[in-house]
Amino acid sequence: MEKRNTISEVMLRHHCRIEELLNIFRENICHNFELMSVSFEKLKGELEKHIFTEEKAVFKFCNPINKEVSAIMLNMIKEHDIILEMLNTIKNDLAIKDNLDVSNFQELLLRHKNFEDEILYPELDNKLNKKQKRLIIEKINKIYLS
Repeated sequence: MEKRNTISEVMLRHHCRIEELLNIFRENICHNFELMSVSFEKLKGELEKHIFTEEKAVFKFCNPINKEVSAIMLNMIKEHDIILEMLNTIKNDLAIKDNLDVSNFQELLLRHKNFEDEILYPELDNKLNKKQKRLIIEKINKIYLS
């Protein structure tokens, strides 16, 4: 397995997996209820684990670098709450709607992911020392692999 040396590299891999699962779910909407339900549960499980990992291994594990980064992390946590609420709404709507629209959910996820990939994680990679990054990456991997 290729060794990942930055938080950005590790989290980008997780984001790619979530994007794949979202695409699979969207492909199954209104075509096959059973496949749609299974693909949604995989997406939901992966997102919940990813959010937990970000909050427990990255946001909480590293000391805030400065007020700006701390404010960014608080905003990310608020977006996580919105994402989780939207997941619950989609789950409830799966059984009752023939034409499920997840475009708002997809837009939020994309915006959230892009911000983390392009701004937050590169900032952490630049500001944290090697030991801090290594500890965070170890924590991410420990949570994700358990």
